[in-house]
Amino acid sequence: MRFEAIRTVYPTVVTLRGENDARDQQNNVVTLDEAKIAVEVARMTQEADEAKAIAEAKAAKIQALEELTVTTTNGNEFDANADSITNMLAAVEASAILGTTENSWKLADNSIVTISLDELKEALAKSIQAKGTIILGA
Repeated sequence: MRFEAIRTVYPTVVTLRGENDARDQQNNVVTLDEAKIAVEVARMTQEADEAKAIAEAKAAKIQALEELTVTTTNGNEFDANADSITNMLAAVEASAILGTTENSWKLADNSIVTISLDELKEALAKSIQAKGTIILGA
């Protein structure tokens, strides 16, 4: 990061040899102020650390969203990721069109059970709320 800091503090530097031999375009020596370089290195390090923390938080959020599950009052655990929410919405809509009150559903543990439309709606609502909680960081 030192070389990047030198180039930021001294934009005329085009050549760096070793730690302290800085030259401009005409090959003239550019005198380096170590205090200024240290400040820039510290700023760049803090910026990099902040960017890393943001990236890690984003990755954690993405993973949490992918692994999200919810449990209904009947004790069934449903996957609640984006694809599952889409599937629940489609199943609720299909039930409304067909007039059905029960559905076969694959739960988070991969077991297939028959659930009521009301339980599916509960799982859907809880999934949307849980997703929002993760996204908002609450």
